Amino acid sequence: MQPLLLESGDAFVFGGAARLRYHGVSRIIPGTAPAELGIDGRFNLTFRKY
Repeated sequence: MQPLLLESGDAFVFGGAARLRYHGVSRIIPGTAPAELGIDGRFNLTFRKY
């Protein structure tokens, strides 16, 4: 497994066989969300095409 730092506004796209790979969020760095969101955690969007 290779850790990858995603910063606010980044997108990570899985496709093909890669979409079946393990993925997860190991930690959320406090104070990194944009102030405009008014949140302390993370905001996640998931889109799937069936």
